[in-house]
Amino acid sequence: MNNSTSYDFSQLDADKYFDDNCHDILQIWYFLEYNSTQDTDAYMNYDSDEDVYQYIIQGLKKGFEGEGSSLGTPPPMNQDFWNWAVRDKNLQSNVKASGWVTCPKQMCGALGWEGSPDIAGVGVSSMFRMLRPRRTCAD
Repeated sequence: MNNSTSYDFSQLDADKYFDDNCHDILQIWYFLEYNSTQDTDAYMNYDSDEDVYQYIIQGLKKGFEGEGSSLGTPPPMNQDFWNWAVRDKNLQSNVKASGWVTCPKQMCGALGWEGSPDIAGVGVSSMFRMLRPRRTCAD
């Protein structure tokens, strides 16, 4: 498959993304963060687009294999792939979740937080956001 061939991205289920390699997770996180926010610190911290592509494909393959299925033919590394990777909120959520579970200290460092994630209040701030009352347009 060459870079000009159309690929059906609906077959890529970002919910299946799984990785337990902190380096790979953080590389993807930095890439997604840079492309979402244009944060230059994030840009300076990921290796290359080619490496990030490989890490994403590896994580998808691991997830599919963990469920006894196969990724099949991986997508080409072209602009359509990058658009999918950046816009797919499930991929971003799963990369972040993998990072917080597998390597919370490194995730704190990536966010600029110092010290222990427990002391820094990662869990507390997450719970606060989840439990805080939501205002509606009618309020």
